[in-house]
Amino acid sequence: MHKTNKILTNQNDRYFDREISWLSFNQRVLRQAYDETIQFVERLRFICISSENLDEFYMVRIAY
Repeated sequence: MHKTNKILTNQNDRYFDREISWLSFNQRVLRQAYDETIQFVERLRFICISSENLDEFYMVRIAY
């Protein structure tokens, strides 16, 4: 029985890591939008990507 609880904990950790990974990726994309060495149009594209990612994150993960 103790082994089953450990397996469930590992599955929950993996789920949590996936969410953190998704948010971390989005943060890296958004960080590119603040880089002034990148052309304005590309920076705007990074903002759009970040916005779409957050929309999808909240629609899929937060709203049940």
